[in-house]
Amino acid sequence: MGTTPTIANKWRKAIGKKGQCYRSHQCTICFKLARTDDPPSEEEYQSDEASVNMPATCIVHSSLRYCCAGMAKKSIAFAAAALATLFASGARAGTIIESSCEKEHGISYERVVSACTSIILEAKVHGWAVSEIPAAYFNRGLAFYRLGKYEQARDDFVRAIKYKPELASAWRGLGEVLEKMGQVGQLKATLDAAVQANPSNPILLNGVCWERATLGRWLDVALAECNQSLQIAPDNPFTLDSRCLVRYRLGDFANAMADCDAALRHNSTMPTSLYVRGLAKKRLGYAELGDADIAAATALDAKIADRFAEWGVKP
Repeated sequence: MGTTPTIANKWRKAIGKKGQCYRSHQCTICFKLARTDDPPSEEEYQSDEASVNMPATCIVHSSLRYCCAGMAKKSIAFAAAALATLFASGARAGTIIESSCEKEHGISYERVVSACTSIILEAKVHGWAVSEIPAAYFNRGLAFYRLGKYEQARDDFVRAIKYKPELASAWRGLGEVLEKMGQVGQLKATLDAAVQANPSNPILLNGVCWERATLGRWLDVALAECNQSLQIAPDNPFTLDSRCLVRYRLGDFANAMADCDAALRHNSTMPTSLYVRGLAKKRLGYAELGDADIAAATALDAKIADRFAEWGVKP
């Protein structure tokens, strides 16, 4: 069962207003729209809280839920403005786009492949904005990768890069799949190639810096890339956030904390900066202050400790 035409029309009208949409209570409507078995009711749209400014990250996550649920038309229309906003602000859109649909939503990767294929085809047939196409190629590439279909994954990561060269996560995906195909050393080579191809793009530089930081590898190079990004786009909170993690992993806890402080001055609700600042404080002997930051980060992102643990970063 899907949404009614009336609801769908209201939704299209809402998302056309630069991130405004109809929802209530922390994206509940957005998430419900992604579920074919539990669409929102007309009454929910008529709530006094209905029309609000919705964070772009929530729009992207909801778009992914559409992709996972196979609701291609909603996903493509839904994410176009949001992704443009995120790229313009310097956000790590690739990190936001990444999602384990099977883990979070119990949906098979085969279905993700089908849904994202529909997004790509519908976008081309109907002339929709192309801003979601690289996300669809990237998400499908991840699904192919997890299915062990490395050639298809490689091709999709290449297509994502063609549409959005600054999508650092696609460059990383390409490097990882090439290594799976037996090409040793391609992960580093591919990240290096991304920077060589886009040396003046602060979004790409930040993205590659972040990818190296989460990998915990080539951290001196990552630090240089974050510094280069900040020379081009000073005080970008996302890049400061990335450099914060790089410096933490290098053992430079005081400067890591300073970068996190700077990022949080621009955006006080960045869970990654709060979390890494908390870890840095604990390393510097300020256990209670560190625990407070970690608790604040967890309140914003309940899974943040698990994600950092997957990257090898633990309290």
